[in-house]
Amino acid sequence: PAFEGWGDEMIEDLEDLVAGFDGPGIRSYLAAGAPRSLRTMVRTCEELVTQSSLGPDLRRSEPTRPEDLEAITCPTILLYGESSDILDRAFVLEDSIPGTVLEIVDGCSHALLMENPHEVARLTGDWLDRQAEQACRERRPTEIAVAR
Repeated sequence: PAFEGWGDEMIEDLEDLVAGFDGPGIRSYLAAGAPRSLRTMVRTCEELVTQSSLGPDLRRSEPTRPEDLEAITCPTILLYGESSDILDRAFVLEDSIPGTVLEIVDGCSHALLMENPHEVARLTGDWLDRQAEQACRERRPTEIAVAR
């Protein structure tokens, strides 16, 4: 978790979300013709909240401190919508994880993957291409030395 009480907050939010599925007309809409992706999301959310160990696991977990994040050595990209309600945490992560690339997507909230999947794919693909190029540059001198 990102901060003290985060696990409790997340589970409470998910429980509220699941309770909302029983709101007026929601179940009938889901049964009568909601998109398959929405029905899948609802089912998955309900299973996570009611049948998995997610709640107890999150409630038991310790907050992650910025100094813990400093130990991350793998390349890292952070994708956030400009209107994300947790954008402030993106800056903490960016400052704490060495070499992190933070991409903020205009016109999106925390649900940027659903709001602008093409931009997420483009940013991720470009970042992966840069990682591959960097790995090739770092590997070449070693390969040349071994070949001699």
